[in-house]
Amino acid sequence: MRELLREEDRPPHAAEEMVSAYARLTALPAATTTAVQEITGAPARTFRQWVADHLDAFR
Repeated sequence: MRELLREEDRPPHAAEEMVSAYARLTALPAATTTAVQEITGAPARTFRQWVADHLDAFR
């Protein structure tokens, strides 16, 4: 990632900050909420479940 950012002519300090920020974001687990069920009345599904349910739309 650092190399790609440098190839885009990002200043070295900016590239390092972006890599550090990405590392911090990916190190933490995503927060889980009940918002989907509260809004839709149906439980949330995984991305895998959603793809299986809509696979024909991608064929």
